Amino acid sequence: MISKEEVQHIASLARLGLSREEIGEIQEDLVAILGYVEKLKTADVSSIDISLTSGNLRNITRKDVSKKEMESRREKLLKLTPEEKGEYLKVKRII
Repeated sequence: MISKEEVQHIASLARLGLSREEIGEIQEDLVAILGYVEKLKTADVSSIDISLTSGNLRNITRKDVSKKEMESRREKLLKLTPEEKGEYLKVKRII
């Protein structure tokens, strides 16, 4: 069980200004959360293989390859810009 004083202490550490009503609501929520955590502690997970869920992961992103059509689009866009520097757009500095 968490007391209202403990909730108020936690709120002060987090720099939260809470009313008495909010402290009561948060106290109830924290008690419910900690009760659920206690239930989870009693769950039997000895038969579950830890590596079961993450063993077969692989990256499925595409290869980063330039395509000819993309190069022609880039050249067209560069011609439309007011300034360019090499293969890049030249823009004003933003601070």
